[in-house]
Amino acid sequence: MVLAYSAATSDIWKSVAINAFLEALDDSELSLEVRKRGPTTLEAAYRETLVLEGYMRAANIKER
Repeated sequence: MVLAYSAATSDIWKSVAINAFLEALDDSELSLEVRKRGPTTLEAAYRETLVLEGYMRAANIKER
């Protein structure tokens, strides 16, 4: 994003970056849960992803 759009960030820039990050996760369930939380920055999306991924892994361990 920085190389392609080096000008000052905007809401559209943030939205495109968040969407690209969530698409790259290759986990539709995790991506959907992060989208539901409505992160407004790429950093917030990343943090939410880490937290939710941890919850999902912990739930899978308990189910075994």
